[in-house]
This record gives sequence, C-alpha cells and structure tokens, in this order.
Amino acid sequence: MIAINNFSIIDNGSKLSIDVETDVGFIITKIRIWDMDSFKDYALAHDLTSKLEQINNKEVLIITADELEITAFTDIWFMEVESNAPVGTCSTCQNPALAITYNLYPYYACSLNEFLRVKNEDCSGCKTTINKGLITSINLLIESVIFNIELGFYSDAIEDVHRLQKLCSLSDSCVNCGTVECTTCGTFKQFNP
Repeated sequence: MIAINNFSIIDNGSKLSIDVETDVGFIITKIRIWDMDSFKDYALAHDLTSKLEQINNKEVLIITADELEITAFTDIWFMEVESNAPVGTCSTCQNPALAITYNLYPYYACSLNEFLRVKNEDCSGCKTTINKGLITSINLLIESVIFNIELGFYSDAIEDVHRLQKLCSLSDSCVNCGTVECTTCGTFKQFNP
C-alpha cells in the first residue's frame, strides 16, 4: 500500500512538498511528477527517484522550482509513486499511486481583480470596458476544475484551466489593485481507482 500524506504547492509556487509512505519493511522505489501539459508522457516526467533516501518506508521531500528549471509550480501537477510492497489482496491499493495537486491562485486573483474593477468602475488605472459576466465565468471554471479533480476527470480539469488562462489573459486588470495572498487556493488528492 502507498499512502500520500502530502503533495502540495507551497511558498507561492516556489516549492512542492511531498510526504509519502508505504508498508513497514518496504521502500518507495520511484516518484515521478508532471505538469498538466505533460501528464503521463514518461519522456517528459520529472523523475525524483534520485532524491529518495530509501532508509525506511517514508519519504519527505521539498522540491524547488529551480531544481526542475521552471519558474513556478502553477496550475495542476500530477505525481506517481511506486513501492516495492506487494499489492496482495487489497482491492483498493494501487501501485503505482497517483496524486494531483493544484494552485489556482492566479485565477482567484484574476477574479478578485475583475470584481474590484466592477465595484470601482471609476478607479484610476482601470480601463473602461467592464465585463461583469467574466467574473461569473472565471468563478464557475475554478469550481469546475476542483470538481473535476475530485471526480478524477483529469482531462476536463486541464481543459478548464486552459479556459481560465484564456479568460484571465483577455482580462484588462486594474494596474494598481495590489497583491492578494491565498492559503486555500490549492490542495491535493490521492486517487485509488
């Protein structure tokens, strides 16, 4: 059995936190991660196996974006974990195990910026074209991403993030709206299909 205790994007997307374990007496043998655009393409996977200590049944890692030569962990990330523990008679145990984490902060910020534009239609630095339906569309897509991940519809979640990227790139955000910190813009989910 493989348990994923944590797989989350932390420190504003600069790090990825991983905490996994398997049955006592066995070790984690492989960890791979993908961004949403390379998911399940093993040639494009980031193999983290060399970072494993393999001294007991638990592995705790912090991976920085710099280590993977990316700017930040954004949108959706997938992780596959393998162990040398036998699956045995456990019908719900998976080897490898799959987990998903996400960071939707940019889209929450986009929604908030649009809301502030609508609320303060005469704010300085804002363009005059205001699309009130854009806020609703962004928020519905954020919820759709989360529901699709919860239900295991990975490709639908990825498509929704691509839609969010388009909507937020079309948005004319306020120039002086400030920054927003979000501690609940992402989470992780382990799947046992």
